[in-house]
Amino acid sequence: MQNLTEKELCERYVLELFERGMNDEQFVLILCIDQAMCLFATLQLALRHPGLENSATAAVTRAIASGLEKDLGATPAIAEACRRGWVGKYDVVDHAHQS
Repeated sequence: MQNLTEKELCERYVLELFERGMNDEQFVLILCIDQAMCLFATLQLALRHPGLENSATAAVTRAIASGLEKDLGATPAIAEACRRGWVGKYDVVDHAHQS
Protein backbone atom coordinates (compact mmCIF):
# COMPACT_ATOMS: atom_id res chain seq x y z
CA MET A 1 0.00 0.00 0.00
CA GLN A 2 2.87 2.38 0.69
CA ASN A 3 3.91 2.19 -2.96
CA LEU A 4 0.57 3.47 -4.27
CA THR A 5 0.43 6.85 -5.95
CA GLU A 6 -2.01 9.43 -4.54
CA LYS A 7 -4.37 8.70 -7.45
CA GLU A 8 -4.22 4.92 -6.90
CA LEU A 9 -4.76 5.32 -3.16
CA CYS A 10 -7.74 7.59 -3.75
CA GLU A 11 -9.28 5.08 -6.16
CA ARG A 12 -8.76 2.18 -3.75
CA TYR A 13 -10.08 4.25 -0.83
CA VAL A 14 -13.30 5.13 -2.68
CA LEU A 15 -13.80 1.51 -3.74
CA GLU A 16 -13.27 0.16 -0.21
CA LEU A 17 -15.52 2.82 1.29
CA PHE A 18 -18.24 2.02 -1.25
CA GLU A 19 -17.95 -1.74 -0.64
CA ARG A 20 -18.13 -1.35 3.13
CA GLY A 21 -21.07 1.04 2.81
CA MET A 22 -22.93 -1.40 0.57
CA ASN A 23 -22.70 -3.92 3.40
CA ASP A 24 -24.28 -1.37 5.77
CA GLU A 25 -21.17 -1.55 7.92
CA GLN A 26 -21.55 0.56 11.03
CA PHE A 27 -18.81 2.31 12.94
CA VAL A 28 -19.63 3.04 16.56
CA LEU A 29 -17.67 5.44 18.75
CA ILE A 30 -18.08 5.36 22.48
CA LEU A 31 -16.84 8.59 24.05
CA CYS A 32 -17.10 10.14 27.47
CA ILE A 33 -18.68 13.61 27.52
CA ASP A 34 -15.42 15.56 27.52
CA GLN A 35 -14.11 13.55 24.56
CA ALA A 36 -17.37 14.12 22.67
CA MET A 37 -17.17 17.83 23.40
CA CYS A 38 -13.58 17.99 22.12
CA LEU A 39 -14.56 16.10 18.98
CA PHE A 40 -17.50 18.44 18.44
CA ALA A 41 -15.32 21.54 18.86
CA THR A 42 -12.74 20.10 16.45
CA LEU A 43 -15.43 19.49 13.84
CA GLN A 44 -16.68 23.06 14.28
CA LEU A 45 -13.17 24.36 13.74
CA ALA A 46 -12.57 22.11 10.72
CA LEU A 47 -15.76 23.39 9.10
CA ARG A 48 -14.23 26.88 9.05
CA HIS A 49 -11.32 25.71 6.91
CA PRO A 50 -11.11 27.83 3.74
CA GLY A 51 -12.44 26.03 0.69
CA LEU A 52 -14.31 23.37 2.66
CA GLU A 53 -17.58 25.28 3.01
CA ASN A 54 -19.58 23.80 0.11
CA SER A 55 -17.91 20.42 -0.26
CA ALA A 56 -19.44 16.99 0.26
CA THR A 57 -17.00 16.51 3.14
CA ALA A 58 -18.37 19.64 4.80
CA ALA A 59 -21.94 18.38 4.42
CA VAL A 60 -21.12 15.07 6.09
CA THR A 61 -19.05 16.78 8.79
CA ARG A 62 -21.85 19.28 9.47
CA ALA A 63 -24.36 16.43 9.83
CA ILE A 64 -22.10 14.62 12.30
CA ALA A 65 -21.52 17.84 14.27
CA SER A 66 -25.24 18.61 14.34
CA GLY A 67 -25.99 15.15 15.73
CA LEU A 68 -23.33 15.59 18.39
CA GLU A 69 -24.69 19.02 19.25
CA LYS A 70 -28.18 17.59 19.80
CA ASP A 71 -26.82 14.88 22.08
CA LEU A 72 -24.44 17.18 23.96
CA GLY A 73 -26.90 20.03 24.37
CA ALA A 74 -29.17 18.35 26.89
CA THR A 75 -28.19 20.87 29.57
CA PRO A 76 -28.31 24.68 29.23
CA ALA A 77 -24.64 25.64 29.71
CA ILE A 78 -23.32 22.92 27.41
CA ALA A 79 -25.97 23.79 24.81
CA GLU A 80 -24.85 27.42 24.92
CA ALA A 81 -21.16 26.47 24.65
CA CYS A 82 -22.03 24.36 21.59
CA ARG A 83 -23.96 27.24 20.04
CA ARG A 84 -21.13 29.70 20.63
CA GLY A 85 -18.65 27.27 19.06
CA TRP A 86 -20.17 28.07 15.66
CA VAL A 87 -19.36 31.78 16.12
CA GLY A 88 -15.73 32.84 15.60
CA LYS A 89 -15.90 35.75 18.02
CA TYR A 90 -16.10 33.24 20.87
CA ASP A 91 -12.85 31.47 19.92
CA VAL A 92 -10.50 31.04 22.85
CA VAL A 93 -6.84 31.79 22.28
CA ASP A 94 -4.49 29.82 24.50
CA HIS A 95 -1.63 32.26 25.00
CA ALA A 96 0.39 29.74 27.04
CA HIS A 97 0.95 27.58 23.97
CA GLN A 98 1.84 30.31 21.49
CA SER A 99 5.43 30.75 20.39
